[in-house]
Amino acid sequence: MKTTEQQKQNKLCSIEEALAYKNDIIVYKFMENFDLPFAECEDIFHETKKWLWLCAYSIQNPGSPKMVITQSMIILDEMWHTFILFTREYFDYCKRHFGHYIHHQPTTKYEKDKMHDRLQENYEGVMAEKKEEYKEMYSFIYDHMGEETLIKWFSDYLDKYTPEYIKSIRK
Repeated sequence: MKTTEQQKQNKLCSIEEALAYKNDIIVYKFMENFDLPFAECEDIFHETKKWLWLCAYSIQNPGSPKMVITQSMIILDEMWHTFILFTREYFDYCKRHFGHYIHHQPTTKYEKDKMHDRLQENYEGVMAEKKEEYKEMYSFIYDHMGEETLIKWFSDYLDKYTPEYIKSIRK
């Protein structure tokens, strides 16, 4: 049986509530670092809030796939970094909308080295494993955010927000 404190911590708002949050200060801060128009930055913030909601949902629902930032989603990761810089706002947003803080956990050198070693030992097996993990994550995103978001994050963003393009717009 869950205690009252556990119930409070597992509070997850609706996706509509999570997306209703507005904070132009965060969007303008992002614009200080990237040469993009306000409307585009605002949309990236909107998509980042979707990502955070999915992360919270995944954490609170055992059996959900692990949510990982892929190469195509680097622009969302950049906005997430900007949001985190506003520690009070980010903490309050997470607490109010998800019942707990969503930690940002980048891949460490140790994890990269371990993956490199695994690929050297069994490239095909590891790639098959990763393919299955991504397939589960894509299905999860499709089920909870729909086809439009899946295409936006993994096709449109892949084409638009390449590492070279991000480098060119970074101030």
